[in-house]
Amino acid sequence: MCEFTGWVNLEEDLTREKKIIENMLHAVGKTATVHLVEHVSKNSLMGFISLKGVDCEEQVRSQPITKSLGNNKFTIACVEQLENSKEVVAQLRKMGMDCKGSSDAEIILTAYMAWGQEIVKHIKGIYIFAIWDESRKTLLLVRDPSGEKHLFYAFKSDSIIFASEVKMLLAHPLLDPKAAHELTAGIPSEIKELGPGQCLVYDRQGIRIK
Repeated sequence: MCEFTGWVNLEEDLTREKKIIENMLHAVGKTATVHLVEHVSKNSLMGFISLKGVDCEEQVRSQPITKSLGNNKFTIACVEQLENSKEVVAQLRKMGMDCKGSSDAEIILTAYMAWGQEIVKHIKGIYIFAIWDESRKTLLLVRDPSGEKHLFYAFKSDSIIFASEVKMLLAHPLLDPKAAHELTAGIPSEIKELGPGQCLVYDRQGIRIK
């Protein structure tokens, strides 16, 4: 299984907090990993991990990935399987976008660069993803309508923390470690799950769920 997690705080410098993301990634409870990769910027951290013997090596090699458009940078972490990747790539290239089509993650990120939050109208498949828009200081979390994959988040002390596994969130020091004992009874109360087909936007205006 491939998993990802991240942390965004618009007020604090997170560049020295990389170790926290590493601890969150390892909290999935598996000791053997194929690869572990992090994205680090002033206000955002993301990490992606793959377990040995799991067929997502291609995703690991390319995530989290960052692309530039003008002076802006965009970063994505996701678990995805697009059904219309060829059609999306064709549309993007017709628009003049640089889309190599090397992975579904790169396609989704380029699609966001072209269509912004309207991206969900253009892609089909099973996916969850997080995109950090550096110049706009905006985080976008998306879960596809099928809801087959899960995406969790928590908002604490001006930070939004997100992950594809609840255990990863509970490894963050801002969350109550005692909440781990609540897992047997369900998701701890301070953690929310993004619903199927929902998008979460976090920026200086706060959190909005669509």
